[in-house]
Amino acid sequence: MTVQISRLIEYKPMQRFLLRTTVFLITLLFSVFILHAQEDTTKPTSVDPNLLELENARIAKEYTIAGIKLTGAHYLDTSIVLSIASIQVGDKVLVPGGDLFSKSIQNLWRQKLFSDIQIYITKREGDNIWLEIAVTERPRLGDFKFQGVKKSEEDDLKGQKI
Repeated sequence: MTVQISRLIEYKPMQRFLLRTTVFLITLLFSVFILHAQEDTTKPTSVDPNLLELENARIAKEYTIAGIKLTGAHYLDTSIVLSIASIQVGDKVLVPGGDLFSKSIQNLWRQKLFSDIQIYITKREGDNIWLEIAVTERPRLGDFKFQGVKKSEEDDLKGQKI
């Protein structure tokens, strides 16, 4: 009887180890499948061949801006942003190689109102192109309070410019 009990005692830890290892391997296997299933494997369904041709162009060609769309500006007026960018419908631009887009981005960037600025060509028909200016506005401070200071000190602090 004592021999059987000692074998049972030795056998239990081995069973536990194998069970834990099996559960770990199964969990690892499922997590790999789940992670693989979350990858974005979709390809764009349609791409405008005119835009691909424009992207791969080696010789600069002059285009006329036929339309401009501004996205991402929530607090600023569209016309103000476009005037700062100094891009207007009817302007001529060389693609590739023109510096109108880089100057526009620099003009907008100098205002320190945006954290991200991108210009996209969204459509091309003949010698006309349509643009999208995508901006991300910086966060704005709505209100602030001073705590732990006297009223006169608070008025002095509010009057200071940083």
